[in-house]
Amino acid sequence: MTEEQRAISARSKEATKGDARKAQNPAPPVQDHQPTEAGKDSPQGESKDDLEVNRRLAEYTKWLVIVGIIQFLALVAQAAIFVKTLKDNRRAIEDTHRSLILTQRPQLTVRTLSVTEPSPNERFIALKASEEIFKPNAAVNGTLSVVNRGNSRATIQTTYCRVIHSGPPNMLPKEFLAEALGGHSLGIDRKTLEPGQQITGAFSGTGPTLEQVQHASIPGKGRVLHHYVLGWIDYADELGLVRRTSFCRLYRSNIDGFVKIEDPDYEYAD
Repeated sequence: MTEEQRAISARSKEATKGDARKAQNPAPPVQDHQPTEAGKDSPQGESKDDLEVNRRLAEYTKWLVIVGIIQFLALVAQAAIFVKTLKDNRRAIEDTHRSLILTQRPQLTVRTLSVTEPSPNERFIALKASEEIFKPNAAVNGTLSVVNRGNSRATIQTTYCRVIHSGPPNMLPKEFLAEALGGHSLGIDRKTLEPGQQITGAFSGTGPTLEQVQHASIPGKGRVLHHYVLGWIDYADELGLVRRTSFCRLYRSNIDGFVKIEDPDYEYAD
């Protein structure tokens, strides 16, 4: 037997012995995989738990968003109600203030007219000599007081005043009411007077004409010449309503002062 044959024979014997060993020790049967308690910790089990946790977190987040939206809408509604309440309160305050102003209105009154020119000494001398106190075409100046007798603030808008010489009060012509006939401001425009407050204005003019003085001096035919200071004051209350106080005062030489005339066209207050 050659070497090659002996090698082949040896391999055949080894193969025969291997088959014999396999027959004596068969391989264990393949069993189906069954989940056990330990399988819970497997990657597949962990994935299911994560999905459940994520689902619950998503549900919780959704309800948080819904609650947040509801709270936001509630805040918006509260803000709208608050703004409306503020507007209603402001309107009520304004209405109350308006009613208060209308019932507790300001009221301006003219008081204490006095002549500064001619001077007191000049007036005394003329009175003693039975002469005309106010000389023809001479300057006539004086002051007057304006007081707020009402219960709220008054703002003076415009004023008008003039000195005139005419007949008795019951014969005052209505033409003297026209601003076009001359006059001037009292110098207190745009001034504000609180309740009870007083302010001083100034009036100016000229004495009677020479013809008026001569006519008044004619014995038996002349008329007594009267001297007046008249005008008006326009003022506004806190609501902007404009009112007028009109005045007309007659100079009396026996008291060296002025008295109010009883004529509603000249002396009135709105």
